[in-house]
Amino acid sequence: MKHGSHAYLSARHAGVPLQLLIDHFAGHRLPERQVHQALHRFALWCAEHTPGAAPPSTGVLLSAVRAHLAGRLSDADRHQLTASFKGATIAAAVVGLKHNCTNAPSLLSAYMCLAYDGPEAARRTVYWGVIGAHLTALKEGQDPERAVRLWCERAREKLLEIVDGMAQTQ
Repeated sequence: MKHGSHAYLSARHAGVPLQLLIDHFAGHRLPERQVHQALHRFALWCAEHTPGAAPPSTGVLLSAVRAHLAGRLSDADRHQLTASFKGATIAAAVVGLKHNCTNAPSLLSAYMCLAYDGPEAARRTVYWGVIGAHLTALKEGQDPERAVRLWCERAREKLLEIVDGMAQTQ
């Protein structure tokens, strides 16, 4: 495995503590719909904050996620848009990551946020956020473990903020 490859990341770099928090909140005793919306808002935050240069298509996907969360994008339109970006995401995963392109995780995170709901969107965007932090740190000559740890800490704070806000509205 190449040092810069996303496959190089061990499980402890993959945001495991965040994954456990997501699983915990997915099983929260609040209404399922509310928990799913909160976790999807967290996924949007992760996609917006995935380190690396974001290609223009990332903005299109993130705008669609915002519209979906606001109820302005139908499921049919969402699925159609997701399908139209499938080729770009495959290229980002196959070619972009192979060459350690820092814009690949950003695009993949935004795509996962649109393609999946609630807990699954959160899990997948955390994963790509971690990879984005790792690749960007390598490109900038920084410590990738520290970059991942800092990104995960910020994400954890945001998740707790969203869930606390959700609990306060009950």
